[in-house]
Amino acid sequence: MNRIKRLDKVIVIFQKLMALIIGSLLLGIGVNGFLVPNHIIDGGILGISLILHYFFHFQTGKTMVA
Repeated sequence: MNRIKRLDKVIVIFQKLMALIIGSLLLGIGVNGFLVPNHIIDGGILGISLILHYFFHFQTGKTMVA
């Protein structure tokens, strides 16, 4: 019984991790494939990183992480 609960927790954690990875991949594709080439500004941290990219040529991914 305890082993089954532990296995269920591992499966849930793995599913959440995969959702996080897939979501981050889609965000990166959307930003670098659509927003940056068309010079579109978004809000929040992404918007700040895009402004820094347009003016100072910083990489958007590194700016969002920092």
